[in-house]
Amino acid sequence: MEEELKKALEQGLKLAEKTGEFVIEQAPELLQQFYNWHLVENIIVFSVGLLMLIASIWSIRYGLKEYESEYQILGAFGILISLVCLIIGAMSTIKILVAPKIYLIEHFLK
Repeated sequence: MEEELKKALEQGLKLAEKTGEFVIEQAPELLQQFYNWHLVENIIVFSVGLLMLIASIWSIRYGLKEYESEYQILGAFGILISLVCLIIGAMSTIKILVAPKIYLIEHFLK
């Protein structure tokens, strides 16, 4: 039993050492992939916000006459949500491009 535990511990230490070496060797590529993924994710959020803004403005402007007030309320709510998406997507994208190390630190401190 003790011998098996010793072997398992040795294998665990070897695996941890290999994993650490892999992370150190691959760190630049891993960081680039991390930034690229988050950049694309934020661009998608920004794009969804932009599409929502266009749809909301269209809804307010060209809503059916008999449901005009409902379309205007829906459009105003959509504009509010879309502006939030636009601001979040834009600010995160700018932070990745301008200050990637700060973005990385903030991401892992959350």
